[in-house]
Amino acid sequence: MQAGLTGRTSGEVVGKNFFNDVAPCTKGHLFQGRFQQGVAQGSINAMFEYAFDYKMQPSKVRVHMKSTSIDEGVWIFIKRL
Repeated sequence: MQAGLTGRTSGEVVGKNFFNDVAPCTKGHLFQGRFQQGVAQGSINAMFEYAFDYKMQPSKVRVHMKSTSIDEGVWIFIKRL
């Protein structure tokens, strides 16, 4: 999915900071802010539409951030619309 959506391979993004290195277009209240709020609260279940546009043709997507416990990690599901 990563390569199909962004044109970047997993080798270019694995181990990188998502908000700083992979998708800096997500820095801001709508995306990174919701993520940080969920981390602060200890869990998250948020779904919203977003447009990725970092080094690529803008792509409208639906984002679903989900966790039962921040200690277990946060899943971020992205579906192209």
